Amino acid sequence: MKKKTNPKKKSYRPSFLDPLIVSIADARGTASRLIKPNAYPPYAVRMLLIFIAVFILPPLLYGQMHYDHSVDMKRTVSVVLTTIATISLTVVLLSFTAHASNVKSPFGKVLAAVAYSTAPLSAVFLTLMLVNKILMGSLALLTFISNGISLQNDIITQVYPFALRVSALAALFNLSHGLAAAARGGLGLGLVLAFLALPLILGSFVMCVWLTELIYPMSSSETIAFFSNFLAYPS
Repeated sequence: MKKKTNPKKKSYRPSFLDPLIVSIADARGTASRLIKPNAYPPYAVRMLLIFIAVFILPPLLYGQMHYDHSVDMKRTVSVVLTTIATISLTVVLLSFTAHASNVKSPFGKVLAAVAYSTAPLSAVFLTLMLVNKILMGSLALLTFISNGISLQNDIITQVYPFALRVSALAALFNLSHGLAAAARGGLGLGLVLAFLALPLILGSFVMCVWLTELIYPMSSSETIAFFSNFLAYPS
């Protein structure tokens, strides 16, 4: 008699759509499939590059194209450097804080948790830009973020503050599941680490703005003004 052989289970092959799109609808599943079993989860760096390309660069380059080139070129470089440095420092501090609290969270997993959490922000902002262009025929949203000027008849700019805050809550939810998977704990631990990350992000941002000021003098005010426009309400 021939011995019955059990068919080998097919290993899960993650797709780039997992952290980019699926994580928004299934944050827990994406974290358990990508972060939990991998020391260095896939697509983490790519997700951060997409976040910078979609969320940070469009208003910067739009402002550079339509306003003074020399001023905005310095602002573009300082904002991008501040963003990259803030994310990097946040990941290092969060990983160190978790280890100091006797919570094992490898650096690669923490990096992936932070990277995957940016998916809602990138998706919402890209959607708003496309709808703004299709409905209004312009990119008034980028004008508002670039220099704080808003058009009264632009619906997308009026909706933007609400959409940004909803996507930020979704990002926090994603971060909680990602950090829970990184620490191999429950959602409660993930929420604690996610809320702990908020002051670390703010502290890292202040530190990186100061460091960027040393490289590009007089750039801190422009950098802070740019990020303030993201959180502002159109007048």
